[in-house]
Amino acid sequence: MFKKILLVSVVMYLASFSVAYGFCTWGIVPQNRVFEPLNATEVLIHYDDGQQTLVLRPEFRGNAHDLAIVYPTPSRPSVTEAPIRIFEELNDATNPFIPQPLPLDDLVFSVAEAKVESVTVIEEKQVGDFDVAILTATDSDDLIDWLQERNYEFDDADVDKVDYYVAQEGFYFIALKITLGQAPVLKGAPVEELTKTAPPLFFGELSPLEISFKTDTPQLPMRTLKSTMPAMTFDLYTLGSDAWYIPSVDTVYADIVDKEFLSEVPSLAKYAPQGKWIVRQEVIFEPKNSDQDVYLIKKDAFMPIDPQNQKRFSPGDLNTSTGILPGTRGRIVGESTYAFTRSLTIGSRGEDVRQLQQVLNEYGFTVSATGAGSAGNETTYFGNRTKQALVLFQNFYRAEVLTPVGLTSGTGYFGPSTRTFLNN
Repeated sequence: MFKKILLVSVVMYLASFSVAYGFCTWGIVPQNRVFEPLNATEVLIHYDDGQQTLVLRPEFRGNAHDLAIVYPTPSRPSVTEAPIRIFEELNDATNPFIPQPLPLDDLVFSVAEAKVESVTVIEEKQVGDFDVAILTATDSDDLIDWLQERNYEFDDADVDKVDYYVAQEGFYFIALKITLGQAPVLKGAPVEELTKTAPPLFFGELSPLEISFKTDTPQLPMRTLKSTMPAMTFDLYTLGSDAWYIPSVDTVYADIVDKEFLSEVPSLAKYAPQGKWIVRQEVIFEPKNSDQDVYLIKKDAFMPIDPQNQKRFSPGDLNTSTGILPGTRGRIVGESTYAFTRSLTIGSRGEDVRQLQQVLNEYGFTVSATGAGSAGNETTYFGNRTKQALVLFQNFYRAEVLTPVGLTSGTGYFGPSTRTFLNN
């Protein structure tokens, strides 16, 4: 199973402030390290036909000398520049917030030889704001020596994690450091910020990176991020022929990419997105509980969601040992396995009425807040409150339920169009 690891979470924690720890193995966090800010990271996972492309951008505040990251991949990766405005465009298309981008440096490529025999440097290059080295290692002590020579610092807990990945056959390591020759970048920082940390001082988003490699299943490597850091939040976007997501996490946007969406997010064009699912989740993560990795799951059909109708999916499916916490807002959406076979209207009675009420309550179109018809107290009678809730449901899913039959507003009649939509 470990050959399927997709390590994408390091970017959640790339911001250190005045503490001279520089080593993380894909987000391995030294126990006494302080990160600031905590909630600014964005990640895009594009998964198609076994090929994982990860686009990530951290926000960093602090001394650039303090930032150095190493993380493994289960196959040889390529590291390139990502479209500079991709997250600005995604944010704009899925919620009102529009952050400002930083300029991206030109790519410089070189190849180096390792000084340690068991460590092989495949390539070294500059990508955006980072110096990048891709390497392999067959001995963890030699890899640690190689990193220490280059001022990557870490504690004993990190050594154990290096041992783990070196022991896994076929892993590659990507070592990242901020390009120290770059001039300081300040985003809205007051003058007094300059006195808190020796230059080069960064305050703002770093340029996004694109990392591609083959893997069986997209995954967030929460196991490697266990630390005493406080809970934090990051944005996860997924793009694929199927809708990839984490159960029980707040889902703030989900839809199939069409021409209109692509016009708002032209940076996605390089990933051939049209007709694929784009899903955005806001993930709450608690590093102290990250004992296992998170494997994303997929659906070939997914309810469209917009920023005003945030939802949580399948709350009972979340594995709490991963460090991922359940969402804190939005309607819980469950999947009905009941097959509706007849039309229903006011006066109808039967188990299918109860099942319909359960679906409406689960989807957030409440039949009744309390008593008969409320969640857990659904009935077998189709009354006026069921009709009113069904009208709201039909209006919300107008494009799927009403438009195909030439209607513009809900009727409260559970006919073939609504029945087919729920059954599918």
